[in-house]
Amino acid sequence: MIFKRGQNPNSLRLGMKHTKETKRKIGLANSIACKGQHHSSKTEFKKGHLVSKKERENISNKLKGRRNDWRANLPPEKQPNWKGGKTPRYKHTTSTLKYKKWRMAVFMRDNFTCQFCGIRGVYLEAHHIKSWKNFPELRFDLDNGITLCKDCHKLTNNYKGHNK
Repeated sequence: MIFKRGQNPNSLRLGMKHTKETKRKIGLANSIACKGQHHSSKTEFKKGHLVSKKERENISNKLKGRRNDWRANLPPEKQPNWKGGKTPRYKHTTSTLKYKKWRMAVFMRDNFTCQFCGIRGVYLEAHHIKSWKNFPELRFDLDNGITLCKDCHKLTNNYKGHNK
């Protein structure tokens, strides 16, 4: 059969079923390819299989020495990801319930719509019209917030504390 350029030869087989002979050959090929990969019933755990309390204790005892528990006993300064105990201040404030309520109130007031481009259904950010840093008394004022999409937020003059 001759195929035209861009035509998928497999598209002609859609809806067709394998013959019994073909199925037998496929099964034979799969069994040869998977030879030697059979597991005993003692080591194989199946979904929904109930494990007795004694079996769970045995599994737990086997795994105890394999975990990386050495980090748990180290002081914070010696742990691999320690950065001197410095968490940026904005992470503390933006994770508070007060900030989350302010942000949701701004979104609800603006009907979850970007106020610059009018787009909906994208990732939205609550923008402070007067900056967070310079006007701490207006941080949670509803009139100081506006809903923007990520692209429009980058165009503002005080995006991420930078003055343009």
